[in-house]
Amino acid sequence: MKVEGSTRPVSGTSAPWLLAALFLAAPALASGAALAASPVEDIIIVLSGEFYKEEIFPPTDGSPWHLTATLLNGTGPIDLYIMPTTELIAAYPTGSFAPVIAKENVTSANFDFSAPSRLQSFVLIVDNLDNPRPTDAHPRGEARVMLVRPPPLRSSPEAQALLSSGASICAAVLAAATVAVAVYLKRRPRPDTDEAQAARAPRIEVAVEVPKPPPGAWARGEPPEAAPPEEKG
Repeated sequence: MKVEGSTRPVSGTSAPWLLAALFLAAPALASGAALAASPVEDIIIVLSGEFYKEEIFPPTDGSPWHLTATLLNGTGPIDLYIMPTTELIAAYPTGSFAPVIAKENVTSANFDFSAPSRLQSFVLIVDNLDNPRPTDAHPRGEARVMLVRPPPLRSSPEAQALLSSGASICAAVLAAATVAVAVYLKRRPRPDTDEAQAARAPRIEVAVEVPKPPPGAWARGEPPEAAPPEEKG
């Protein structure tokens, strides 16, 4: 896969939990920024038997994410899918996957997408391979496709600002948690030592009378003589 006319390199997939946290915090983080970014245009080349994926960054003003895709060369139809990132990781392209939107066997497409949940992340797939779905297009060579859509996560200044703000917030929370744990460990009552616990234990003293041996018995090492039995009268 190649991207023509793109000013930034394709980045890796961001963690879904981080995207969810940033989407929830977007209204506060995006204050003072433009709410709706202008669409961007890229021309991608997808080789036969391969696919192109791109993270979707929905507009923060709540409007639908809009895509216009056009096949520029005559190599045959392609498939376009929008699916949760979890489907991409767990099932696509060899397993049984469930896209939210599927445009199959098309040479052009024009549609809107509204994310059903801000707690999920979604990806756009330009499919030029033979996947398990019976209605998909069969690859007929290299596909050159023009995509017009809102700036993806990799090239959206607003998305990058949100990611940077989210990372700063996470770092601040982690630092505060570290300080709180250190203060707690320093101020918590320390356990007593074994000697201190033994000193507080109650003691009971019982007087026991020990009989004294006869004089000189200790020097000879002789046991004390037993008293003669008393005679019965």
